[in-house]
Amino acid sequence: MFSSSSSASFHPKVLIVGGDDMCGYYAAMEFLRYKKKDSKMKTVRVGYMEKNSPFIKELKDEGAEMYEFDLSSKESIKKMFEECTCAVITPPIYTKEFMHCKRVIECAKESKDLKHCIFMSLLHSEKLDSWERLSHVHEMEKEFRSHMKKWERGYVVRTTVPLEGFFFLRRMIQEKREMPWPTRNEKVAPCSLKEVSRVIRYLMFGEYSHDSEAEDFKGLNLNTAIGGVAERVAAAVGIVSDNDHRSFCLTGMHKFSGEEMAKECTHALGTEIHLKEMSSDEFARCLMDLNELPHECISVLKEIAEVIHKGVWDDKFDDLQSLLNKKPMTIQDYFEDNRNDFKPSVSSKFV
Repeated sequence: MFSSSSSASFHPKVLIVGGDDMCGYYAAMEFLRYKKKDSKMKTVRVGYMEKNSPFIKELKDEGAEMYEFDLSSKESIKKMFEECTCAVITPPIYTKEFMHCKRVIECAKESKDLKHCIFMSLLHSEKLDSWERLSHVHEMEKEFRSHMKKWERGYVVRTTVPLEGFFFLRRMIQEKREMPWPTRNEKVAPCSLKEVSRVIRYLMFGEYSHDSEAEDFKGLNLNTAIGGVAERVAAAVGIVSDNDHRSFCLTGMHKFSGEEMAKECTHALGTEIHLKEMSSDEFARCLMDLNELPHECISVLKEIAEVIHKGVWDDKFDDLQSLLNKKPMTIQDYFEDNRNDFKPSVSSKFV
């Protein structure tokens, strides 16, 4: 059963570590949205390192308490956790100091205030040891797992390719009607970080209230949803014995190759979009040319492109659907909902 911290006397102060990357940004935005509806929630603090991240200004404008920390200073990280009762930790690998990122878990473990903690990992992190930056995600996850039961709630949440990441490819889609992607045939099951962030909030607070889609959760008990997660997932990522300390793999319901993604985009936008298959180096150069992401972020995305190309993420799980109590967003849903950001200004109608 969920612990007593979900009672009315619990006044959370939430820390999001990694607001300068996409996953941390969406998590922070979800908690900021929730804060506007829940007077018990005190503060959303966002820890970041990269001042040039495109996400920082918007989070500040939305009322987040911004905290710039330094991975090379353990005191800086400890101070970030002060007075925070809940934390969502995204791996700080989008920085030159990424080799010190395990210090974040060490400082979370030492925090006297922290009651609930979620670590945002990557799908099949145990298979990422051969990549320079992504291997640190696995090291952080192992460290987190070893201390998981220190907190009243401790969860590992593994994710895959985010649908929202396509936004940074929009100019290629608009101007050249091409979708740049690191592989033609290997498949992934992309998921929406907005939906992942909603699940994170459910797990953190142990309830579905104050939600704009409350009807979706009428009569659904979060303990039941968590308890119903397939046992093969637990076997894949490490069995944890109770509902307050578990692991989840959040992916979309369907796997798509690069060719199939381009077809989904074509159907959603009503104009022919072709796959532009690229090597990981070419993909990184493409992102550099688009000039919207910091260099350190592109270094991580290059490694992710290699992971996709090698078929490491050719898998899907049902956890996201179980926790949302509905079918997750698909690639076609995403492009249809955001067609104004992607549709070429002059298009040939797709039939």
